[in-house]
Amino acid sequence: MDEMVQAMCKELQIRAESFQNEQINTIYFGGGTPSLLSASHLGLLLETIHKNFKVEVKELTLEANPDDISTESLCGWKSLGINRLSIGLQTFQDQKLQWMNRIHRSEDGKKSVRLAKEAGFDNISLDLIYNIPESSEADLENDINTLVSLGPQHVSAYSLTIEPKTAFGKQKQKGTLKEVEEEAAASQFWLVRNLLNQAGFSPYEVSNFALPGKQALHNTNYWFQVPYLGIGPSAHGMIGQRRTANVANNQLYIKSLLNNNAVSERIEMMSPTDMANEMILTQLRTVWGLDLKELKARTGIDLLLENEATVKRMLSRNLVEQDANGLKLTDVGVLLADFVAMEMMV
Repeated sequence: MDEMVQAMCKELQIRAESFQNEQINTIYFGGGTPSLLSASHLGLLLETIHKNFKVEVKELTLEANPDDISTESLCGWKSLGINRLSIGLQTFQDQKLQWMNRIHRSEDGKKSVRLAKEAGFDNISLDLIYNIPESSEADLENDINTLVSLGPQHVSAYSLTIEPKTAFGKQKQKGTLKEVEEEAAASQFWLVRNLLNQAGFSPYEVSNFALPGKQALHNTNYWFQVPYLGIGPSAHGMIGQRRTANVANNQLYIKSLLNNNAVSERIEMMSPTDMANEMILTQLRTVWGLDLKELKARTGIDLLLENEATVKRMLSRNLVEQDANGLKLTDVGVLLADFVAMEMMV
């Protein structure tokens, strides 16, 4: 772990030059399991960030597994200035947690949130997974009610997806795992949305819900193409038209940085079409919608001219609506967000 943190610090120093005109206002420790890092390792990374960048942090998030959360770890995170926790609870069904290869159990998840609140964290996001095979709507309703009772400020709710090369994908191929039927999946989607809305959580993106004023700043910046740096193996970043992707292999990443003093990455220059499609894919999923004037200003592409027939078709099918700023998904369109975005791409 020491070598990995040293390599990440080295990458931060190298990246600083390309980011010197930007100010950092959100930091997100996520992807992988950052809660496994000691407070001293996290502190070293934060110290390196402050030494090399213009920093005015409004939101400092740490993703944490329930089994990594203790009074000691929470105190350490609090002392570093971490002011937002994202805790991966997933479900409160122990059998399903075990099926998903999660180490923690339902009571561990509940305890982790209680400890976080006792430690003074007042901006907590909880992850929920639905459309779990052989899990009923009653199970899901119980999950949501339990989650709401824990008093989080933010909820990220994701439908379980079965990827081909994963363990679940192999089970599906063998016929030992059956995905939730489309109609039942849609029903669970609306159940999540309605119950969270009743509890005061407004959906500001297809999968993200927040109490008033508690939307994730970091995620919102990402959805609206604010320049960002991705540090570490597999990390992605974007500054203007330049997109970077780090090597995925941990040892190659460490070797490259500690021995060659260089970042091992793939660099891609995005075309105006690439940038337009990214804006369509991310912004359309949000409650604010796709700003057509901003799209044209950034990319030179007028979507209403370039893709007029598709836009009219989406409007006529009541999948999107148009206002003074641009296009937004309707209540019907939200369920088909990915389809609508793919159709609208130029």
